Amino acid sequence: MADPTKSSSIAKAFENVIQQQIQRRMTALPGAAGKEAEAAAVRDGWRDGLRLIQQISANARYFTDSSQKPVIDVAQGDCAAGVCIDFYGQAQAEAVNHRGAGRLAFVAPRGGTVNSVDPIALFRGAPHREAAELFIEFTLSMAGQKLWAFKADAPGGPDRFALRRLPVRRDFYAQTEWKPLRSDPEAAPFSDPNPLVYHPAWTAHLFRELAFGVRVMGLDSHAELTAAWRAIREAPEPVRARALAKLGELDAVDYAQANGAIRQTLNAKNKVEEVRLATELGGRFRRQYRAAEAIARGRE
Repeated sequence: MADPTKSSSIAKAFENVIQQQIQRRMTALPGAAGKEAEAAAVRDGWRDGLRLIQQISANARYFTDSSQKPVIDVAQGDCAAGVCIDFYGQAQAEAVNHRGAGRLAFVAPRGGTVNSVDPIALFRGAPHREAAELFIEFTLSMAGQKLWAFKADAPGGPDRFALRRLPVRRDFYAQTEWKPLRSDPEAAPFSDPNPLVYHPAWTAHLFRELAFGVRVMGLDSHAELTAAWRAIREAPEPVRARALAKLGELDAVDYAQANGAIRQTLNAKNKVEEVRLATELGGRFRRQYRAAEAIARGRE
């Protein structure tokens, strides 16, 4: 796993995890549910998502500052799976599998993936406006869209490396005869039966706060977290359930705290206060994880 406070792409991936859990809570609401029910679903979904990230963190061998390192380590066989965005995973798979090895694959979580495309824009006052407009027109043409999605050396595709990007044009995906030429022939972003619909109002204002919360509960206290998780896996029921409940106490980083004390501290731009809060919460989670381990091992 990568540190979300050092990588915005990984922080975004974690935000998608939260969004998916909130969406599941929202889907379970009755049709006439009002604003209060939605607010409760957001709070509960936030906690569900953090708990899932916590358990993924417990299984992780390390946290790294580089969002590309997990992909490389999986490719080298140093770990079984790593969290990454699509471009990193697909590009590494392209590099590893180009000789037919087929041992590395990127998996987009069902119902938890937001499709996005690369932006293109014209600078105000561009000195060569006509050439820039022609380039934009070409990029959005079928010929330009083929460069994004076709395999290297395919007719109309790139010369050396596949770009593994999703074309933005809906009609591109209707050309079934092109599927054998595409690097990702099964990609169909416009016909996903279970898409994740991103709602900025739920989590966009807490992007930094989410990354901070993941850091203190997963990275700063990682040694205690993994020790507790190992003990919980080995514990019998009902001891395991009690220990797991202790492990998953997330009041310190729940939706109210993220909107309150954590957001206030991060927005103050006072690094001393931010470090003080991280130290306080990191210590709290370390004590909590040690208590969960003690329960799992029958010492409490």
